[in-house]
Amino acid sequence: MLELPWEKNSDGKNAFLKKRKTSKISPALMKLIAYLKLTDVTLVSARFHDSPIVFEPWASVFVDSSTKMEFLGVYSRAFANSEDEQNEPQKLPCICLRKAVWNKADDFKFFNKKLIIQKEYVLGESQVRSLILYPFLFEADKIIALVYELFNMTKQGIKIQDIKELEQVKTNLDFIEYCLGDGYLSHDFSYNPYRFKCDALASWTVKWRAAFEEVDDRIGFIPDEGSKISYQSSLIEQIKTLENY
Repeated sequence: MLELPWEKNSDGKNAFLKKRKTSKISPALMKLIAYLKLTDVTLVSARFHDSPIVFEPWASVFVDSSTKMEFLGVYSRAFANSEDEQNEPQKLPCICLRKAVWNKADDFKFFNKKLIIQKEYVLGESQVRSLILYPFLFEADKIIALVYELFNMTKQGIKIQDIKELEQVKTNLDFIEYCLGDGYLSHDFSYNPYRFKCDALASWTVKWRAAFEEVDDRIGFIPDEGSKISYQSSLIEQIKTLENY
């Protein structure tokens, strides 16, 4: 057992961490890991024509509904090689798109399955499906324009109002989370569409989701050897908890 020196008894002896035995991976843990898989990416990198490029989060929207969780994010270049851009600008992507989804009904199938099946499912390719794209600029011009539109909205101030008790709510979304940053200005905010409303944000979100749908997955830059992903430690720690099962 792991000794916890910051936890002491009255006689000065340290407490120990006891691993909790469980018969299955809980639905809450499966949902948390799915959420972190969707949202926890901090960097995306790849090589194009032997030129390494790193992309960092620029703007993203996470939506949670009764049937699925969805992440739509755009990553901008963390740094640029001006010589490469001048010589072969058409061969190097400027942005990276990431579309990820978790269908909740799929996880429900595994809640009562054997432990090994649950673990293989969570750590396999089926729980979350994510697609990384490096589109040509003409394919992503609407998305880029919407990023700047959201920046302008946040600078001017976004007004989120309470929904009145008798007011009818027309939405299938339970929760929306926005992340926005360019190295100088950073905004992270969220709200529940059943309790609060913002017409400007709602309209923008519809356009954001539509713009991602319009991007052709078959058109864009192809990495030399695939992509590399960096996650925050939160996802890694949650995955490590599966070793206890």
